[in-house]
Amino acid sequence: MIGLTIAGVFCLVALSVSLHVCVGTIGFFWVYRLVEDYLLVLGS
Repeated sequence: MIGLTIAGVFCLVALSVSLHVCVGTIGFFWVYRLVEDYLLVLGS
């Protein structure tokens, strides 16, 4: 749950730069989350 909060803070900071940077940040965290969840499933 804390990771999602941190990602939200990063997205808000990125939004202060530009909308494109915010969308890129959301995309990065989305892909990161998918990879992390996939690796956790393989590890267990």
